[in-house]
Amino acid sequence: MKILLATDLSLEAESAARWALDLRDRILTSDRPASLSALYVAPPEHYSVRSGEPLSENPDFNARQTHQVRDWLRTLSPTTDDIDILLEEGNPAAVITDFCQKHHVDWLVLGTSGAGAISRALLGSTAMKLAHRAPCKTVLVQPDHDTLSAAPRLSVAVDFLPGSQAALFSGAHLAHLTGAQLDLVHILHDTPTPTLNTGLVNYLSPQDLDQLTERTRECLIELGVQVKTLYPELTFASHVYAGPTVATLTHHCETQPVDLLILGKKSRSALQDRALGSIASAMARKHPTSLMLVPPEDHLDR
Repeated sequence: MKILLATDLSLEAESAARWALDLRDRILTSDRPASLSALYVAPPEHYSVRSGEPLSENPDFNARQTHQVRDWLRTLSPTTDDIDILLEEGNPAAVITDFCQKHHVDWLVLGTSGAGAISRALLGSTAMKLAHRAPCKTVLVQPDHDTLSAAPRLSVAVDFLPGSQAALFSGAHLAHLTGAQLDLVHILHDTPTPTLNTGLVNYLSPQDLDQLTERTRECLIELGVQVKTLYPELTFASHVYAGPTVATLTHHCETQPVDLLILGKKSRSALQDRALGSIASAMARKHPTSLMLVPPEDHLDR
Protein backbone atom coordinates (compact mmCIF):
# COMPACT_ATOMS: atom_id res chain seq x y z
CA MET A 1 0.00 0.00 0.00
CA LYS A 2 1.40 3.33 -1.04
CA ILE A 3 1.18 6.30 1.31
CA LEU A 4 2.28 9.70 0.06
CA LEU A 5 3.03 12.57 2.43
CA ALA A 6 2.87 15.91 0.63
CA THR A 7 4.98 18.32 2.65
CA ASP A 8 6.09 21.94 2.59
CA LEU A 9 8.04 21.51 5.87
CA SER A 10 5.55 23.72 7.71
CA LEU A 11 4.23 23.22 11.24
CA GLU A 12 0.98 21.86 9.77
CA ALA A 13 2.98 19.33 7.76
CA GLU A 14 4.56 17.99 10.96
CA SER A 15 1.20 16.67 12.18
CA ALA A 16 0.55 15.13 8.77
CA ALA A 17 3.97 13.45 8.80
CA ARG A 18 3.37 11.90 12.22
CA TRP A 19 -0.10 10.76 11.10
CA ALA A 20 1.34 9.16 7.95
CA LEU A 21 4.07 7.43 9.96
CA ASP A 22 1.48 6.11 12.42
CA LEU A 23 -0.66 4.79 9.55
CA ARG A 24 2.33 3.07 7.95
CA ASP A 25 3.38 1.45 11.23
CA ARG A 26 -0.15 0.22 11.98
CA ILE A 27 -0.43 -1.33 8.52
CA LEU A 28 2.95 -3.04 8.91
CA THR A 29 1.86 -4.34 12.32
CA SER A 30 -1.13 -5.97 10.61
CA ASP A 31 1.33 -7.93 8.42
CA ARG A 32 0.43 -5.95 5.31
CA PRO A 33 3.02 -4.24 3.11
CA ALA A 34 3.17 -0.46 3.29
CA SER A 35 5.51 2.15 1.90
CA LEU A 36 5.72 5.84 2.77
CA SER A 37 7.15 8.52 0.50
CA ALA A 38 7.54 12.26 1.15
CA LEU A 39 6.96 14.61 -1.78
CA TYR A 40 8.24 18.19 -1.72
CA VAL A 41 7.08 20.42 -4.58
CA ALA A 42 9.05 23.59 -5.26
CA PRO A 43 6.60 26.24 -6.51
CA PRO A 44 7.28 28.10 -9.79
CA GLU A 45 8.59 31.23 -8.07
CA HIS A 46 11.59 29.20 -6.88
CA TYR A 47 12.78 28.43 -10.41
CA SER A 48 16.23 29.64 -11.37
CA VAL A 49 15.54 32.88 -13.19
CA ARG A 50 19.18 33.48 -14.19
CA SER A 51 19.79 30.22 -16.04
CA GLY A 52 16.24 29.22 -16.81
CA GLU A 53 17.17 25.79 -15.47
CA PRO A 54 14.44 23.98 -13.53
CA LEU A 55 15.50 23.46 -9.94
CA SER A 56 14.72 19.75 -10.14
CA GLU A 57 17.56 19.44 -12.69
CA ASN A 58 19.99 21.33 -10.48
CA PRO A 59 22.15 18.78 -8.58
CA ASP A 60 23.07 21.23 -5.83
CA PHE A 61 19.44 22.11 -5.17
CA ASN A 62 18.42 18.46 -5.20
CA ALA A 63 21.08 17.56 -2.67
CA ARG A 64 20.31 20.50 -0.38
CA GLN A 65 16.56 20.01 -0.50
CA THR A 66 16.75 16.24 0.01
CA HIS A 67 19.03 16.79 3.01
CA GLN A 68 16.64 19.41 4.42
CA VAL A 69 13.62 17.13 4.09
CA ARG A 70 15.55 14.19 5.60
CA ASP A 71 16.64 16.29 8.59
CA TRP A 72 13.07 17.56 9.04
CA LEU A 73 11.74 13.99 9.09
CA ARG A 74 14.37 12.89 11.62
CA THR A 75 13.24 15.60 14.04
CA LEU A 76 9.78 13.98 13.99
CA SER A 77 10.69 10.30 14.33
CA PRO A 78 13.83 8.13 14.45
CA THR A 79 12.21 5.62 12.05
CA THR A 80 12.19 7.73 8.90
CA ASP A 81 15.39 6.74 7.09
CA ASP A 82 13.48 4.29 4.88
CA ILE A 83 11.13 7.01 3.59
CA ASP A 84 11.71 7.87 -0.05
CA ILE A 85 12.14 11.62 -0.58
CA LEU A 86 10.82 12.92 -3.88
CA LEU A 87 11.37 16.38 -5.35
CA GLU A 88 9.19 17.97 -8.02
CA GLU A 89 8.46 21.50 -9.16
CA GLY A 90 5.46 23.37 -10.47
CA ASN A 91 2.01 24.15 -9.18
CA PRO A 92 1.80 22.00 -6.02
CA ALA A 93 -1.85 20.93 -6.41
CA ALA A 94 -1.41 19.98 -10.07
CA VAL A 95 1.92 18.21 -9.53
CA ILE A 96 0.69 16.19 -6.53
CA THR A 97 -2.53 15.19 -8.32
CA ASP A 98 -0.55 14.02 -11.35
CA PHE A 99 1.93 12.13 -9.15
CA CYS A 100 -0.87 10.28 -7.33
CA GLN A 101 -2.41 9.30 -10.66
CA LYS A 102 0.81 8.07 -12.26
CA HIS A 103 2.11 6.18 -9.23
CA HIS A 104 -1.20 4.67 -8.06
CA VAL A 105 -1.03 6.17 -4.59
CA ASP A 106 -3.50 4.66 -2.10
CA TRP A 107 -3.40 7.39 0.59
CA LEU A 108 -2.42 11.02 0.22
CA VAL A 109 -1.78 12.68 3.60
CA LEU A 110 -1.76 16.47 3.97
CA GLY A 111 -1.46 18.97 6.77
CA THR A 112 -3.90 21.86 7.09
CA SER A 113 -4.19 24.96 9.20
CA GLY A 114 -7.36 23.59 10.81
CA ALA A 115 -10.57 25.51 11.41
CA GLY A 116 -10.26 29.24 11.85
CA ALA A 117 -11.78 32.58 11.02
CA ILE A 118 -9.67 32.95 7.90
CA SER A 119 -8.01 29.59 7.43
CA ARG A 120 -5.99 28.68 4.38
CA ALA A 121 -8.60 26.05 3.51
CA LEU A 122 -11.20 28.79 3.16
CA LEU A 123 -8.88 30.74 0.89
CA GLY A 124 -8.31 27.86 -1.53
CA SER A 125 -5.04 26.39 -0.25
CA THR A 126 -3.19 23.52 -1.86
CA ALA A 127 -4.78 21.18 0.70
CA MET A 128 -8.28 22.33 -0.22
CA LYS A 129 -7.62 21.90 -3.95
CA LEU A 130 -6.22 18.41 -3.41
CA ALA A 131 -9.19 17.49 -1.24
CA HIS A 132 -11.29 17.76 -4.40
CA ARG A 133 -8.89 16.78 -7.15
CA ALA A 134 -6.69 13.97 -5.83
CA PRO A 135 -7.67 10.62 -7.40
CA CYS A 136 -7.06 8.63 -4.20
CA LYS A 137 -8.07 8.62 -0.55
CA THR A 138 -7.03 12.02 0.80
CA VAL A 139 -6.47 12.61 4.52
CA LEU A 140 -6.55 16.19 5.82
CA VAL A 141 -4.84 16.09 9.21
CA GLN A 142 -5.75 18.62 11.88
CA PRO A 143 -2.72 20.15 13.63
CA ASP A 144 -3.63 18.57 17.00
CA HIS A 145 -4.45 15.13 15.53
CA ASP A 146 -0.99 13.85 14.71
CA THR A 147 -1.78 10.17 15.38
CA LEU A 148 -4.77 7.90 15.75
CA SER A 149 -5.66 7.20 19.37
CA ALA A 150 -4.87 3.88 21.05
CA ALA A 151 -8.46 2.72 20.44
CA PRO A 152 -9.39 4.69 17.31
CA ARG A 153 -12.92 5.72 16.37
CA LEU A 154 -13.66 6.26 12.68
CA SER A 155 -16.96 7.82 11.57
CA VAL A 156 -18.34 7.32 8.05
CA ALA A 157 -21.08 9.60 6.74
CA VAL A 158 -23.58 7.34 4.95
CA ASP A 159 -26.30 8.60 2.60
CA PHE A 160 -26.92 5.22 0.86
CA LEU A 161 -25.63 6.55 -2.48
CA PRO A 162 -22.69 5.02 -4.43
CA GLY A 163 -20.24 7.68 -3.24
CA SER A 164 -20.81 6.91 0.41
CA GLN A 165 -20.60 3.17 -0.32
CA ALA A 166 -16.99 3.65 -1.46
CA ALA A 167 -16.35 5.69 1.70
CA LEU A 168 -17.94 2.99 3.86
CA PHE A 169 -15.82 0.13 2.54
CA SER A 170 -12.64 2.22 2.52
CA GLY A 171 -13.39 3.17 6.12
CA ALA A 172 -14.05 -0.45 7.03
CA HIS A 173 -10.76 -1.48 5.48
CA LEU A 174 -8.89 1.21 7.43
CA ALA A 175 -10.66 0.15 10.64
CA HIS A 176 -9.58 -3.43 9.94
CA LEU A 177 -5.96 -2.33 9.50
CA THR A 178 -5.87 -0.12 12.60
CA GLY A 179 -8.16 -1.98 15.01
CA ALA A 180 -10.60 0.93 15.06
CA GLN A 181 -14.31 1.01 15.81
CA LEU A 182 -16.39 2.13 12.85
CA ASP A 183 -19.35 4.45 13.42
CA LEU A 184 -21.96 4.75 10.66
CA VAL A 185 -23.61 8.18 10.63
CA HIS A 186 -26.70 9.28 8.71
CA ILE A 187 -28.33 12.71 8.82
CA LEU A 188 -32.08 13.08 8.29
CA HIS A 189 -33.38 16.42 7.04
CA ASP A 190 -35.92 17.66 9.54
CA THR A 191 -36.63 20.92 7.70
CA PRO A 192 -39.90 21.34 5.80
CA THR A 193 -39.67 20.91 2.02
CA PRO A 194 -42.18 21.71 -0.75
CA THR A 195 -43.72 18.70 -2.49
CA LEU A 196 -43.08 18.49 -6.22
CA ASN A 197 -46.67 18.08 -7.37
CA THR A 198 -48.50 20.66 -5.24
CA GLY A 199 -45.87 23.11 -4.05
CA LEU A 200 -47.28 22.70 -0.54
CA VAL A 201 -44.85 22.46 2.33
CA ASN A 202 -44.32 18.91 3.59
CA TYR A 203 -43.71 18.69 7.35
CA LEU A 204 -42.46 15.63 9.20
CA SER A 205 -44.37 15.13 12.41
CA PRO A 206 -42.38 14.01 15.48
CA GLN A 207 -43.94 10.55 15.11
CA ASP A 208 -42.96 10.37 11.43
CA LEU A 209 -39.43 11.44 12.30
CA ASP A 210 -39.16 8.78 15.02
CA GLN A 211 -40.32 6.08 12.60
CA LEU A 212 -37.94 7.26 9.89
CA THR A 213 -35.08 7.34 12.39
CA GLU A 214 -35.77 3.75 13.42
CA ARG A 215 -35.97 2.53 9.81
CA THR A 216 -32.75 4.32 8.97
CA ARG A 217 -31.00 2.81 11.98
CA GLU A 218 -32.09 -0.65 10.80
CA CYS A 219 -30.61 0.10 7.36
CA LEU A 220 -27.32 1.16 8.94
CA ILE A 221 -27.24 -2.05 10.98
CA GLU A 222 -27.77 -4.04 7.77
CA LEU A 223 -24.83 -2.22 6.20
CA GLY A 224 -22.75 -3.04 9.26
CA VAL A 225 -23.64 -6.73 8.89
CA GLN A 226 -22.51 -6.61 5.24
CA VAL A 227 -19.21 -5.05 6.26
CA LYS A 228 -18.66 -7.72 8.92
CA THR A 229 -18.80 -10.42 6.23
CA LEU A 230 -15.51 -8.94 4.98
CA TYR A 231 -14.06 -8.07 8.39
CA PRO A 232 -15.68 -10.29 11.07
CA GLU A 233 -13.63 -8.76 13.90
CA LEU A 234 -14.91 -5.25 13.19
CA THR A 235 -17.02 -3.45 15.79
CA PHE A 236 -19.40 -0.72 14.72
CA ALA A 237 -22.11 1.58 16.00
CA SER A 238 -24.88 3.46 14.20
CA HIS A 239 -25.91 7.09 14.69
CA VAL A 240 -28.98 8.72 13.15
CA TYR A 241 -29.45 12.46 13.61
CA ALA A 242 -31.93 14.99 12.27
CA GLY A 243 -30.89 18.47 11.22
CA PRO A 244 -28.80 20.42 8.72
CA THR A 245 -26.18 18.03 7.39
CA VAL A 246 -22.99 20.05 7.79
CA ALA A 247 -23.86 21.52 11.19
CA THR A 248 -25.02 18.12 12.48
CA LEU A 249 -21.92 16.28 11.24
CA THR A 250 -19.76 18.98 12.81
CA HIS A 251 -21.61 18.58 16.12
CA HIS A 252 -21.11 14.79 15.94
CA CYS A 253 -17.36 15.26 15.51
CA GLU A 254 -17.18 17.77 18.35
CA THR A 255 -19.18 15.68 20.85
CA GLN A 256 -17.94 12.17 19.99
CA PRO A 257 -14.35 10.87 20.22
CA VAL A 258 -13.88 10.89 16.43
CA ASP A 259 -10.32 10.35 15.21
CA LEU A 260 -11.26 10.55 11.55
CA LEU A 261 -14.41 11.51 9.64
CA ILE A 262 -14.71 9.66 6.31
CA LEU A 263 -16.72 11.13 3.45
CA GLY A 264 -17.32 10.31 -0.19
CA LYS A 265 -16.30 13.02 -2.61
CA LYS A 266 -16.70 13.84 -6.27
CA SER A 267 -13.54 14.32 -8.33
CA ARG A 268 -13.92 17.79 -9.75
CA SER A 269 -12.42 21.23 -9.30
CA ALA A 270 -12.60 23.16 -6.06
CA LEU A 271 -14.52 25.94 -7.82
CA GLN A 272 -17.21 23.54 -9.02
CA ASP A 273 -17.47 21.91 -5.61
CA ARG A 274 -17.93 25.24 -3.85
CA ALA A 275 -20.53 26.33 -6.40
CA LEU A 276 -22.49 23.11 -5.92
CA GLY A 277 -22.13 23.22 -2.14
CA SER A 278 -21.18 19.58 -1.62
CA ILE A 279 -21.08 18.14 1.88
CA ALA A 280 -17.45 17.04 1.43
CA SER A 281 -16.45 20.55 0.40
CA ALA A 282 -18.26 22.16 3.32
CA MET A 283 -16.80 19.72 5.85
CA ALA A 284 -13.30 20.26 4.46
CA ARG A 285 -13.73 23.97 5.16
CA LYS A 286 -15.29 23.41 8.61
CA HIS A 287 -12.63 20.82 9.43
CA PRO A 288 -13.94 19.77 12.90
CA THR A 289 -11.57 16.79 12.97
CA SER A 290 -9.18 15.04 10.62
CA LEU A 291 -10.95 14.04 7.40
CA MET A 292 -10.53 11.29 4.84
CA LEU A 293 -12.18 12.00 1.49
CA VAL A 294 -12.80 9.00 -0.75
CA PRO A 295 -13.42 9.23 -4.52
CA PRO A 296 -16.39 7.21 -5.83
CA GLU A 297 -14.15 4.99 -7.95
CA ASP A 298 -11.98 3.99 -4.98
CA HIS A 299 -11.37 0.28 -4.60
CA LEU A 300 -10.37 -1.85 -1.64
CA ASP A 301 -6.63 -2.16 -1.17
CA ARG A 302 -5.34 -5.67 -1.53
